[in-house]
Amino acid sequence: MCRIRTLLFIVCLIVFGNCVSAQTEGISSLKVVSKWEGLGTPASDKLTIKQKKGKFYGNRRLIKTELIEAVIRALDVPEEQLSLKDFGITQDWLNLNAEKVLPNRVHSSFENEKALFLKSFRDIKLVERVFPKVIGGWWTDDYPYFEIEITYIKGKKIKAYSSEQTIFMLPWKIVSEDNTYYNSNPRLSFAIANILPEKFINKGRIDGRSLANRLAEKISDEIREEMLYLETRNRLGPELDRLKDRYTLQKTAINLIHSIDVGPPTNSYQTGDYKKWSYSSWNAELTRNDLPSNVMIGLSLPYKQNRLENFDLFLEKIDELVEHVLSVPWLNEQITDNPDKEFEIRFVEDRSLSKKAHEGFLEDLGVFGPNAVSEEILNGLERAVFVQVSEKFPSRWSRWLILPNKNAVLWQIRGESVFKWKPSDFDTRNLYDTNDWYQTKAIIAPDGIIVSK
Repeated sequence: MCRIRTLLFIVCLIVFGNCVSAQTEGISSLKVVSKWEGLGTPASDKLTIKQKKGKFYGNRRLIKTELIEAVIRALDVPEEQLSLKDFGITQDWLNLNAEKVLPNRVHSSFENEKALFLKSFRDIKLVERVFPKVIGGWWTDDYPYFEIEITYIKGKKIKAYSSEQTIFMLPWKIVSEDNTYYNSNPRLSFAIANILPEKFINKGRIDGRSLANRLAEKISDEIREEMLYLETRNRLGPELDRLKDRYTLQKTAINLIHSIDVGPPTNSYQTGDYKKWSYSSWNAELTRNDLPSNVMIGLSLPYKQNRLENFDLFLEKIDELVEHVLSVPWLNEQITDNPDKEFEIRFVEDRSLSKKAHEGFLEDLGVFGPNAVSEEILNGLERAVFVQVSEKFPSRWSRWLILPNKNAVLWQIRGESVFKWKPSDFDTRNLYDTNDWYQTKAIIAPDGIIVSK
């Protein structure tokens, strides 16, 4: 019985070998062209593989016949529902790679941040959800191209090519004499990669070697808000505890950002003084239980040498700033009548209208000529409250400076309307050569009447 089983096994091997070799015996050559260009030095590679007496050679290198056979089989894979396993991702693979792809910032962070990333990377259900983003991403500064053409002895040719920027370069376009179709199965990418020399251009893209890192990026994006909250809790626990009875944290990050009112003033680059502004800040959005849900407090406080600055100053000043905004009749009415709009009251460094925003506003006024606004208004800017009003659908916003006398200066408009007004109601200038971004110097009285265009 044992001898019979052995003979049957040998027969099966012979039959299988003859069947598979039949796929390659009519092949004359395979020509591969690969190139890349973008931000960097363009590069290209070529490889010609020829069959000689049943064996395949490429650049004097023997290539196993079974590797060529794998390419031929993968060219005509039927359309089917792909799973993570088709891309080499299993629970064991996730467990093995999680530690290897820890983001740099997590390496030196608190243990609970590290644990969150590892748990998320190993969560196969989460991976299934984000995986379309892993293989569907693209980059504007990266232009690859890959082509393989198979020529048969009788003259028939089949070509597979792709210029997709994504990992695995899926899908491949397959062109033959009698058919054209797309192949989105990574089996073809793996098979082609296996016949290439190690440093061949784009091999590292189509063989998926960066898959774990790419997946780590998308997992990090998915858990970003949770990770940022953990970091804030770890570093600013006492401050958050002082806020918890009155405020709710909607967004948070300890980072270095540049915006209309955060970061180095423009003139600091001219004076060389900008380096003193290069520090992280706690940037957050807060709601408050005694305010309408569409009123947000936007906060940016310096975070230097692991210590938050001006937190007590913020608590001391914010009530007065909020009360001042709500005391403007027309604006308070708009807050009530527009629950879909977000009214953000800003507090940066030690005041509402930051030094950077103050300078930016004065610079914008320059396009209106000298003496664009009165001395009284200029003197009131130090104590002005900066408010940004935003709408998501459609995306548009306006920026306002609420002066001490409750007059409101309309600084910028993005969109074709702002509350009951249109840009044409004011003296405006287009910003950045756009058709829907305007700067103004209009002044609205507390009762909502335009007193200066």
